[in-house]
Amino acid sequence: MLYKVNHYVPQFVLKNFCYENGNKIKLLDLINFNVEQKNIKKAFSKNNFYDLKTELSDDPKKIEKLFGEKIESKMGLIIKKVNESPESFELTRDELEVIKKYITIQLYRNPSNQSYYNESFRGDKLSKYSIGDGENETDFWKREMLFILENDWDTIIKQKEFIGVKMVTDQIYSEYITFFTTNEEFIISDLNCFTERVNINIPEDKKQEYYEMSFKIREMYNMYDAAEGARKEVDRDKQYFDNYTFVVVSPTLAIASVNPIWKHKYLHPEINDNWMIKRVFSPILNNQKNISLPITNYVNRERIKVDSDIGKYKDKNDKSTYKKILLNIEETKHVMILCLNEARLYIGYRTSEYIKKFILAYNEVSNMKIENIRNNFSGYISLIEQLERSIKK
Repeated sequence: MLYKVNHYVPQFVLKNFCYENGNKIKLLDLINFNVEQKNIKKAFSKNNFYDLKTELSDDPKKIEKLFGEKIESKMGLIIKKVNESPESFELTRDELEVIKKYITIQLYRNPSNQSYYNESFRGDKLSKYSIGDGENETDFWKREMLFILENDWDTIIKQKEFIGVKMVTDQIYSEYITFFTTNEEFIISDLNCFTERVNINIPEDKKQEYYEMSFKIREMYNMYDAAEGARKEVDRDKQYFDNYTFVVVSPTLAIASVNPIWKHKYLHPEINDNWMIKRVFSPILNNQKNISLPITNYVNRERIKVDSDIGKYKDKNDKSTYKKILLNIEETKHVMILCLNEARLYIGYRTSEYIKKFILAYNEVSNMKIENIRNNFSGYISLIEQLERSIKK
């Protein structure tokens, strides 16, 4: 049956991880404590995962088809262009918006995110806002994805029907894109993307200020529980700040959507005296060589006087020049520890040398009893070595 196998990590990405020009990827199975090789036609997939009920579409396979037509075919060409480019390269605004839409849909389409519509995520279900009366949580998750896939980027960021989508896309819209490479090899998880998150402790004398900021943001998104939600945040004392979302697209290329705070820290160092900004830290972004802002050639440059004018006068033919940023060994190890920690079902890799190195580093961090360590990779190195021996036979 066509479109039965639904990938939550696209095949055009998985193809980059196949070894010896084949069609298989090596996988750590975190559910069954196993290491195996698997054809990419079946890896990182679930049967009929995105099927729609008839009340949402006459075509139950519409989401799966739109992934290919609207996102993956376009993104595959962009990744090929970036991979084949020298250190710097140009992207059109249309290409940049495809990338931002790709990151958005990758955050949505995986089984872990889907589960948070039915189960509590940081105290709330992701289906808490905008779900229809009597609507099933999983159907609502699919309806949000369908909306993202069917509409252009401008429509998505301007809409107010889906509060969750609005919050995610507003964040990604405000962020800047960075392309990271490595002389090691990146690995990939079932989430396909992960964040570097830091804790922000709220001082007693700043709680009211934080409450007012949180309340204002929640009101902006028309959340019915603006006051209650803001108060809960303050009562927790500790908040979270995401430095970036890291999306691996090949063993040597990843795309990061970086929080705009880092751009402002770089361009306006005076803000570093702010109590919250002082608490923002990143092992990657604190190294200034890893802050690379695009240089944009605007078609309507003469009409753009301030940053807020960019949205008014942007043009699909605007072009931005980006640079690839090479992560060193320790930086690569850091982001791959984050990848290992966020994984829920599978880890994919191409070369055993690197995955073993990252697991050893992860186990060292785990032994330090650091907060939020989620996985246990004890015994996996032995399984990886067993698989390598069987492949060589």
